[in-house]
Amino acid sequence: MIKLDENNIYFNFNKNKLQENFNNYSKLGTIYYPIKTNSNIKVLAVLNKLNSGFLITTLNNFEKIKELNIDMNKVCLINVLT
Repeated sequence: MIKLDENNIYFNFNKNKLQENFNNYSKLGTIYYPIKTNSNIKVLAVLNKLNSGFLITTLNNFEKIKELNIDMNKVCLINVLT
């Protein structure tokens, strides 16, 4: 378990379970993780090491991607109009 601090909100995530789930689902095809779901740098770094793709919707998401030096070929910009 890794404790994450994001704007004074604390939560834990199980890195091994994240990796296990990613590996199981990636057998079905390429995974693109929507950063708006959880943009914590530690989570994104784990997913990047697993070769995940990333869905971004904002400039803030893009800045997070740049911070981690993620290959832009693994990034998809989506703009959903509601």
